Amino acid sequence: MSTASGTPDFLTIGGTYFDFLDPWKSEFTIETIAHALARITRFTGHTLDERNIYSVAQHSVLVSRLVPPELAFVGLMHDSAEAFINDIARPLKHMPEMDGYRQIERRVEEAVLGRFGIAVPFRTQDRLIARFADTIDTHREIAPLGVLAPGRDSGSGASRAHLISRDACV
Repeated sequence: MSTASGTPDFLTIGGTYFDFLDPWKSEFTIETIAHALARITRFTGHTLDERNIYSVAQHSVLVSRLVPPELAFVGLMHDSAEAFINDIARPLKHMPEMDGYRQIERRVEEAVLGRFGIAVPFRTQDRLIARFADTIDTHREIAPLGVLAPGRDSGSGASRAHLISRDACV
């Protein structure tokens, strides 16, 4: 959606516009991020349990608890840009046709994390720790939600456990 000015932006729950071309000038709060992430589902909503929604906010809190205490805020905020760009399935995000999207994602991530004093890119060690915690949380949390069904054929001849495992480690 573009405003009358023709810029690619949208109105946030906080009543301010978020500008994808210049996200650094956008005004938003941590509450705006939390509100949006609580309403965005992980795995593009593909869980078998109709009663439970696994949100990006839940995932972020769990990752913050899996990393060392000094990285808890980084763990909490690692997906915060998704409050503005949404959560895209990893296989889709890494397709060559998505190069432009990934550029926007990096720009938004730098602006959002920078607002809260987190440098992007993360130091290599911090990124590896956060990525490991992200993967551990993915494996630990999706099983109770019915996404991980070891031994069940997904229609392609591969078990869902294999598909999730491969996806989570990319």
